[in-house]
Amino acid sequence: TLDFTDLTDLSTASSYIPQIATFDNYVYAIWELDNGTHHVIQTKYSTDYGQTWSGVQTISDTSYDAANPQIAAYGDNVYAVWYLDLTSSHYVICTKYSTDHGQTWNAPTTSEYSYGAPATYVLSDPTQNSKNPQISAYNDYVYVIWKNDNGTTTNIQTTLSSDNGQNWQNHQQLSTIASGVSEPQIIASGNHVYGIWESTISAKSVIETKYSSDNGTTWQAPTSAPNTPY
Repeated sequence: TLDFTDLTDLSTASSYIPQIATFDNYVYAIWELDNGTHHVIQTKYSTDYGQTWSGVQTISDTSYDAANPQIAAYGDNVYAVWYLDLTSSHYVICTKYSTDHGQTWNAPTTSEYSYGAPATYVLSDPTQNSKNPQISAYNDYVYVIWKNDNGTTTNIQTTLSSDNGQNWQNHQQLSTIASGVSEPQIIASGNHVYGIWESTISAKSVIETKYSSDNGTTWQAPTSAPNTPY
């Protein structure tokens, strides 16, 4: 017999794309669930190193399909990000934060973009197509990176919150190649933040990176690298 415990309900729906984060004795799990009507984002937490788990919470807008969840934690704070399918061609990056170890979740108070009435604040332009979000956190700062398609070009965009996910700054574009970018990742330590992604140049894939030394306020390309620049 198999010896395991399901975090999701096998009897009612299928679940996909799990992600996990931890800080001290707390563990946080997030995944995408097909409830028969829409795909939604759900989460659970453990306070005892994963031995026991809380009840499930649905944190995405259940009026739309959601996908590609990611989760990060620092101290008492937990952060989730995913993309939401507003229409068949407009995908938007959404986020929520928790200040109590995942017990309750809140939407941002302000950000550059929003949809609906009353407004739901989101991180990317709801008239464009943004996917593949990734998230990182350190101290009070939270960083999100994603792939954007504005209908003409694709690019890598990022934004930050300096107050534990409550308010978000306007996005910045990190990539310089006109198209063919994908697979963004982001990580932070202290005041330093690092982004990395894949670009297509002359039908070949290359890896690009930029770094920030001021908590994501400004970004620079490396000053040297062992490979020939393009």
